[in-house]
Amino acid sequence: MFVFPTRFFVKCLRNNQAQGFRGLDTASRWSLLLRLRVRRTLSAQHASEGLSIGVSTPLLRHWAATRRRYPQYVLLYQVGDFFECFKEDAVTLSEALGVALTRRGVGKDATPMAGIPVRSLDAHLYRLIQAGLRVALCEQIEPVPHQARRLIQRRVTRLVTPGTYVDSLHASTENNFLVSIALPLRPYRFLESQDTGHASEIAANGDWCLPSNGQHWLEEENASSYYGVSWIDLSTGNEVNCSLESVETIAESLSRLQPREVLLRGAHGRASCLLSTHTALGRAIPDHCLISHYEDLSNSVATEEHSLGDVTFQERSAVEALLSYVQYIREPSKESVVSTIAPCSPESPLRSVESSLKIVPVVKRFETHKFMRMDASTRRALELHRSWRDSSSRHGSLLAAIDATVTAPGARLLSMRLSCPLMDPDAIDGRLDAVEFFVKHRAMARELRKNLQKVLDIERTAQRIALSSRSANAVGEPTQVDEHHRQNLLDYVTGATATAQMQTQIRDLIALGETLGRSLHIRDCVWKPYAGSLDHHAPCVQAIQKQMERICCDHTYATIASAFVDISDPSSATAEVRQCRTEVTPGLGEHFMPNDSASPKVRSHAFENRQVSKSRPNRSQFGAIREGFSTELDGVRLEWEQANRSISTLEQFYRQLFGLRTLRVRSNNVLGWYLELTRREASRHSLFRQAQIHGKWEQLTPDILGSSDQKFIIEDTSVNATNSGYDLANDAVRRLGETRNTVRFRTRLLERLEAQRIRAESRFIRIQQDVLFELSRQCTVDANARTQIRETAAALSELDVAAGLAQVAHEYHYVRPILHPIDRENPRCIIHIVNGRHPTVERSVQNFVPNSCYLEITNREETASPSLLLLTSANASGKSTYLRQVALITILAQIGSFVPADFCELHPADCVFARVGAASGDDLLSARSTFFLEMEETATILHRATPRSLVVLDEVGRGTSSEDGMAIGEAVATALAPRCRTLFATHYHEISRKIQEPSHPVSKRTRCMTTKVERDSESQALTFSYRLCDGVASSSFGIEVARLAGLPEPVLRHAESIIKSNGPRASSVTLPS
Repeated sequence: MFVFPTRFFVKCLRNNQAQGFRGLDTASRWSLLLRLRVRRTLSAQHASEGLSIGVSTPLLRHWAATRRRYPQYVLLYQVGDFFECFKEDAVTLSEALGVALTRRGVGKDATPMAGIPVRSLDAHLYRLIQAGLRVALCEQIEPVPHQARRLIQRRVTRLVTPGTYVDSLHASTENNFLVSIALPLRPYRFLESQDTGHASEIAANGDWCLPSNGQHWLEEENASSYYGVSWIDLSTGNEVNCSLESVETIAESLSRLQPREVLLRGAHGRASCLLSTHTALGRAIPDHCLISHYEDLSNSVATEEHSLGDVTFQERSAVEALLSYVQYIREPSKESVVSTIAPCSPESPLRSVESSLKIVPVVKRFETHKFMRMDASTRRALELHRSWRDSSSRHGSLLAAIDATVTAPGARLLSMRLSCPLMDPDAIDGRLDAVEFFVKHRAMARELRKNLQKVLDIERTAQRIALSSRSANAVGEPTQVDEHHRQNLLDYVTGATATAQMQTQIRDLIALGETLGRSLHIRDCVWKPYAGSLDHHAPCVQAIQKQMERICCDHTYATIASAFVDISDPSSATAEVRQCRTEVTPGLGEHFMPNDSASPKVRSHAFENRQVSKSRPNRSQFGAIREGFSTELDGVRLEWEQANRSISTLEQFYRQLFGLRTLRVRSNNVLGWYLELTRREASRHSLFRQAQIHGKWEQLTPDILGSSDQKFIIEDTSVNATNSGYDLANDAVRRLGETRNTVRFRTRLLERLEAQRIRAESRFIRIQQDVLFELSRQCTVDANARTQIRETAAALSELDVAAGLAQVAHEYHYVRPILHPIDRENPRCIIHIVNGRHPTVERSVQNFVPNSCYLEITNREETASPSLLLLTSANASGKSTYLRQVALITILAQIGSFVPADFCELHPADCVFARVGAASGDDLLSARSTFFLEMEETATILHRATPRSLVVLDEVGRGTSSEDGMAIGEAVATALAPRCRTLFATHYHEISRKIQEPSHPVSKRTRCMTTKVERDSESQALTFSYRLCDGVASSSFGIEVARLAGLPEPVLRHAESIIKSNGPRASSVTLPS
C-alpha cells in the first residue's frame, strides 16, 4: 500500500492546495492527495520525454508512444481526413514535400505540425520514398464514436520503405530490388587458386576455364566465409533469388541489381560499424541505397534441408532474413513479428510470408555461371544504364539507345538483360530469332507495338491486388440516426480512407482485366490470322509462337470481365471465353453470379456494358460491379435506389400536405437531408413557425392532417416484403438552421428514410468489399490464376523487347550477330567485327566512321593470331570510342540484340573488363588516389581474366612517372596477350616498338594499329580521319589538341620551346597497311 509522508500532506496545506479538503472525510482527503502525487509523477515523466503534461493532449501522448516504437520512420498519424506529422517528423515532411509547416500552441510548448490529405496519400508517399525515407502509417481503425470522450483507436497498419514500396501508380521502367546480405560467419580470407577456381592459376597457365558443370560449388565450411545474398522485387511479385558471393564478387552482384534497400544480417553493432569492418561491402553498396541492420540470429536458424532447397547456410540465412523483413513490413502490428529477425523454423519462412503476403514466394538460386560478369567500374565506364556525366539520367547510355519498348515490364526486362548478358549461344539464338522475325515482318511488328501501347503494367498491378488487405472494420446498421450518429457513420463508410482503398482496388482490378483482355486480343486477333500464312517450321516463327502460347489468361480475364461494367469484351474473345463469362466461377460463391432466382431485369442486364444510372452510388466512390454478378449486392443497390426514390417522392408529398409550393428536399455533407423553405413561407405556416420559435420537435396537428388517416408509403425491397405505410400522426418537424433567405427543417419521416439510405449504403460497401476481396483472391492469389498472370506478363514482356530491338535494328541498320560455342577439343575464341559502330555516338555525330576488329585467342602456338590489339593514336582521335564500341557490340550480341555493324561473329565472353576514360575518378574518403584506383582495377583484371574474357584498357600507368607508367603498361600488356582478348590503348609509343620486336614474348600475338592525322599546310590545323590502320602513331599531337581546346597561345609557345630544348622526338616504327 502506498503511504504518503506527513510532510507531503503539510506541504499541500501550506500551498493552499488543500482548500478543497474542507467538508471531506479522511479517506476522501487521502484519495485526493494520491491523485496529486500521481499527477506530479506523470508530469515529471512526460517532461523528461519532451512532453508537458499541462500542454500535451491524449492524442499527442499516443503519438509519442507510437513514435518511440518506430524511431527510424516518419510517422504519418491519421486525424480524420488527414495524415498529420508532429515535431521533428513535421519538419521532415515539410522539407520533403514542400507542405506548410504550422504550430500548435504558443511559446516553448508549441508543437510543429504538417499534414497531407488521406486521398492523396499515394502521390505523397511516392515522393517520400523517392527521398529515401521510411514511412509508418498509423491509421484509425474505428469510426468516430458518438459523443466519445476517449481517443479513437489507431494502430500502425503498414510500414513503407524504398525496397518494399508497391503502391506507385508511376510506370517505372526499373526494378525496385530489396537485397538481404548475410555476412560471413567467420572472417573472410582472400581466396587462393585452390579454393575458387582457379581463375588466376588457369589464366596464367593458358588453360581453359570450362568446368563440366559450369560452376564451382563450395563446401559448407568454405561457404561460411562468403556473403549470402538474396533479393526480390516486391512490386512485381517475381521470385526470390539467392546466390553466394565472395568479397571480390559482392560488388558485382550489387552493381548488377542496383538495390533501393539493403538488409545486413550476421554481426552485432550498427550498420556504420559493420561497413567500416567489411570495407569491400561498404564500397559495393550504392550511395543512394538505404541500409538496414539486424542482429545475428543465425545460430538459431534450422540447418536441415527444407523448402528453400539445396542452398548453403549463408544463402538460407539471407533468404530467411529477407522474407521475415517483408512479413514485418506488411503486418507490423502482429506481436509475433518483431523488428529484429526472429528465428525461422524449417518451414516458417515460406508459410509465414504466405499468410502475410497471400502469395507463395518462389525461391530460386541465381545461376551466375550462365551470365556474363561485369564489375561496377566496367558498367560505369561503358555507360550501360547511366551516363557517367549524369548518374540520375539514362540519357547517353546504351540502355537509352536500344530501349524502344512501349511497356514498363518490357523496359524492366531489357534493363535486366543488359545487366545479365547470356553466355549460352543456343539461348542467345532463341532471343535473336524473335528479333529477326519482327525485322522481317514489319507490319506485324507495328500492329503488335500498337496494341502493346495499351497494355498496363500487369506485373505491378497484379502484385498490388495480391498484397491488398481486406478491411476488417465492421460498420453497424442503424435503425434510426440522429445528427451526430449519421455524420459519424457517413464519415466512416464513405470516408477518405475507405474510399481511397476501394478506389485503388477497383482501379487495379479493372486495369488487370483490361490488360488481360488486350493480351487475348494480341493472341487471337493479331497473331493467329497473321500466323496462318507463315512457315511454322522456321525458327523465328517458332520463337514468336512459343511466346503467344504462354498467353493463357482466358479464365482469369473472364472472371474479372464478368464482374465489372467498365471492362468491355475484346473482339478477340473466343466462344470459350464468352461461355466462361456466363458460368459460375468456382469459389466465388453462388451469390456472386447471376442465377435463375434473380429478377428478370437483373438477368436481362447481367452482362451489358452500360453506365450506371445517376440514382445509384457514385462509381468513382463505390466501384463498378456489374449487375447480376452478386445477387446480394444487387438487392442492396435496389434498396439504396428505393430509398432515394422515397426521398424524392417525399418532396411532392409534403408540398401537397402543407400547401407550400417552394418546399424543397435538399442535402449536403454536413446536415444530411433536410427540408428547405423560404423565410416568408416558413413564417406564414403555423407548424414551421412554431418549430422555428421553440427549436424543438413540433408534432403534426389534426388540422394539417385532416380527418382521414394519411400515410406515406415506404417501399421495401427485401425478400417477401410488402410496402409499408408511415402514419403521419407520428411525424414531427424541428428547425435545423437558416441561411440569409431560407430556413432548414427536419422531419422524423425524413430521418427514417435517411436511415434506410445509410443502412443500404453501409451494407453496399461491406458486401462490395467482400466481393472485391474474393475477386482479388481468385485472380491473383489462387495458384492457377497467378501462374496464368505470370506467364502472360512474361510473354508480353518478351514480345515487347523483341519488337523494340527489331525497331532499333530496322531504323539504324543493325545486323544479326553469329555466336559460336566453345569447342572443347579445339578451344578458340574470336571477335570478328566488320565496320562496327558505337551505338550511342553514331546518333550524335554526322558521318560516323566505322571500324573493324579481329581478335583471336587459342592455345596453339603454331596458329597464333592477334589476341592483343595495341592502339596508339593522337589525342581526341577516337581511341576511347573504338574501345568502347567493341565491348558494347559484344554485350549487345549476348543480350540477344542485333548489333551496329556490317558483320559480326564471336564466341561469347564470360567476363568483360573495361578501364576506359576518367569514369573511375578518385576516392578521397578512403585515401585512394586516381592512380591507386586504376591499379586496383587492373589488378582485378589480371587476377580474374580467363581465355573467354574481353579486356578493354585505356592509358594504363598514366597517373605516375613516365618511366614507371611505361613499365607497368608494358608488363600488363605482356601478361594479358596470351591470356584473353584484349584491346589496349596507350600514348606510350615505346611500348609498341618494344612489343613488335621479334624477341618479345608476345610479338606474334599483338597487332598494332593507329589512326591517320593530317595537318593543313597553311592553317596548321589537324584533321582526324578516325579510320584505323596498321601502324604506330608518330605523335600524340598533345600541343595541337591543347590549342583546339583553347589554351592561351603564350602557354602553347612556351610548351613548344620546351620540347625543342629537349631534342627531337624519336621516330616511331610504322607498319605497312
